[in-house]
Amino acid sequence: MQRVVKRRLTFLLAGTIIAVSYLLFRCHLYDYQESAIIKNVAPANVWEYVADFGNMKHLNPTIVEFDILSESGNYNRWQYSAEYTENLSHWPYLSNRAVAHFDVSSEHGTYFIVSNHHTCMLGGLLCLRSTSVFKFTKSLAGTVCLEKIQYQCPFLMARFCEREVIFQRRHIFQNLKAHFDK
Repeated sequence: MQRVVKRRLTFLLAGTIIAVSYLLFRCHLYDYQESAIIKNVAPANVWEYVADFGNMKHLNPTIVEFDILSESGNYNRWQYSAEYTENLSHWPYLSNRAVAHFDVSSEHGTYFIVSNHHTCMLGGLLCLRSTSVFKFTKSLAGTVCLEKIQYQCPFLMARFCEREVIFQRRHIFQNLKAHFDK
């Protein structure tokens, strides 16, 4: 009888661990977008500044360090890959490591930076993907910057991920405006 009880408890514990793991690590896709107008600046100037990953440390306060892994192309179509480390804004003692691939292009006066990121945290136990399309277009006031992001996040961490995305995007846009307001 005691064996049966132990077996049931083992199955119950294993089932609970599997269910919790599934809820923790099953990822959903979420969308976010942010926009701003950079006054009295041409789209090409804003695009060039954002496309240079070296400027991202000034725009995004969570980035700690980065390395450019590869780059190729020319002014109208440039591709590069970067590996970077960032501390999370709401848990600064928790860092993550990401590899991102960037496609920087222009077409008929519209400028784009398309990036794909593979971000791992918790010692590589949790890896997530995100995609960003950053578009720069001319307006009467200057440049309209629009970034659309799609990111993965485990269901139980959705609010945390959303706060992180919002924090980073808002700082990037605020710092971008501040840079060009000088």
